[in-house]
Amino acid sequence: MDNFNGLRLLRNQGAAALALTSELAFLTIAALDLLIYILRPDIVDIRNRPPDIGDGLLGEYDFVVIGGGSSGSVVASRLAEIPFWKILLLEAGGEETIFSDVPALGGGNVRTANDWQVEAEPHEGYCRAMSKGRCYFPQGKLLGGTSVFNGMVYVRGNRRDYDAWAAAGNPGWSYDEVLPYFKKSEDMRIERLKSSEYHGTGGPLTVEESRYYPPIIEELLKAGKELGYPDTDINGPTQMGFSRSYYTMREGLRCSTAKAFLRGKRRNLHISLKSMATRVIIDPSTNRVTGVEFDRSGRKLRVRVRKEAIVTAGALRTPQVLLLSGIGPRDHLTEMGIEVIADLAVGKNLQDHVGIGGMTFIVDDPITTVLARFNQLQTLGQLFFKNEGPYMSIGAAESSAFLHGKYSNSSDDWPDVALYTKSISEVNDGGALVRLLEGVSEEFYDAVFRPIERMDSYGIIPTLLRPRSRGSVTLKSTDPKVQPRIEPNYFSDERDLDVLADAAKFGILLSETKVMKSHGSRLNPNKFPACAQMDYTSEEYWKCAAREFSMSIWHFSGTAKMGPRSDPDSVVDHRLRVHGIEGLRVSDTSIMPTIVGANTNVPVIMIAEKCADMIKEDNLDDYKAL
Repeated sequence: MDNFNGLRLLRNQGAAALALTSELAFLTIAALDLLIYILRPDIVDIRNRPPDIGDGLLGEYDFVVIGGGSSGSVVASRLAEIPFWKILLLEAGGEETIFSDVPALGGGNVRTANDWQVEAEPHEGYCRAMSKGRCYFPQGKLLGGTSVFNGMVYVRGNRRDYDAWAAAGNPGWSYDEVLPYFKKSEDMRIERLKSSEYHGTGGPLTVEESRYYPPIIEELLKAGKELGYPDTDINGPTQMGFSRSYYTMREGLRCSTAKAFLRGKRRNLHISLKSMATRVIIDPSTNRVTGVEFDRSGRKLRVRVRKEAIVTAGALRTPQVLLLSGIGPRDHLTEMGIEVIADLAVGKNLQDHVGIGGMTFIVDDPITTVLARFNQLQTLGQLFFKNEGPYMSIGAAESSAFLHGKYSNSSDDWPDVALYTKSISEVNDGGALVRLLEGVSEEFYDAVFRPIERMDSYGIIPTLLRPRSRGSVTLKSTDPKVQPRIEPNYFSDERDLDVLADAAKFGILLSETKVMKSHGSRLNPNKFPACAQMDYTSEEYWKCAAREFSMSIWHFSGTAKMGPRSDPDSVVDHRLRVHGIEGLRVSDTSIMPTIVGANTNVPVIMIAEKCADMIKEDNLDDYKAL
């Protein structure tokens, strides 16, 4: 049986691997798959991967968790710690791919069956350089969700982010109250941080430094020090400053939430793959959840819910599930012909971290990640036999700076911008990933990047941490297989453009430090065509650039806002219970009242830990939450 599962897993890699880069021949990719399967049993890990329950579904479960991604994996695992509860975890996609464990290869899942392949509605105000004028948003559709191919950066956000949640009428969500949940899941393996009061050890989510940082990263940290910024632990007492990234990794390999929380056998946890939830069934006479309806490989099925259903489908999919269940704005539900169960602001308040893509700097020295150097036999040997080398690097966000721009209060330790630095720019791989991940048009790529293709270069992504603009998620159809309408509304508040343009100018300042100039660092001379008449160093140019190459960091949040019932925009209360519905909670980034100033994977794991604890407290007589 183990061999059968292993061969099935191996076959599932083909489409994902082919998406990795146009420069790798099919035979090379197939050989990598086979070599991983043969030489790295620790990656394949067949014996510990959770089985698909298949036709062994029960008719009723105590809890049904909808979505097996970054949050759902955690919630289901923690609830299954109670041996007399029966848990069902529904995941629309398949099992976690073996390829993804290798940090550099996670992007191979994008634009495959393992990705929801979400596109925003076209808009003249952003993503103008993208193919069809649409932003492309990779979203994980497999066990572990986007944690299987995200940047893995372990960062929690700022103390002030969480204190603001509590101040908005959400008791229990201040920084001091959520810190124990961050520490609960964490297994910090970096020696200098293990003893910190801000970190935990022994949790299922392992945290390490990368086994490989390209030389450019150390130079950028030196440049930050030259400008007076400390090299800091951005999850410690202060967030301001520069930091080499550390990651959700285990022995140098990706540690997704599926690996961290679902490996090993739990007899009371059933996982149903290829099972897309279509709606939560609610008795309109009592407003109580009675079951969940889902599509499993083309078959419509239902299971009864004894206690609670928990929606963990993410900020873009959770609204769709709730709306199809009759929970959402009355006018929109009526327009779609859906019976209104609860009139709530589902799908509103959409937020994201958006940055300026394509900010590329050329250097004269071989200190960045260039594909021609990346795929040597020596590099493959390092991967297979030493667990080190360039394949251990994600190639993006290897260091970051959390900073104040001129539009924020510099006396606060509450950064409003981040600079994410990456050793693999838009051109170091022949442009494969920028077209794959971001979807830039061929015309734009040819004008801006092709002239510097394969030159040593690095990228800086100026990123908005506290956006003012708000978007929405609404239904296009009552068919759950039809993607919802995603309208991020980037830059609808133009102050967001002001903040980003100011951050871009800081990125230029960083490139002009002595340490970076010693490597010949300079901006790509090829301007974005639509902005070509503007001065490269002006804020006007970078505002234009932001509208052209609008780069989502995939941190969607806010569409089922947490808040008191008196807040007309709220959907769930401070215990993540949907207002007015008994037996229904939401636990993912959609509950964030305001987006945190950090990559959202670690915060959503914290949310899931806290949610599971609250569920236990509400359903067990003698349980005390942290």
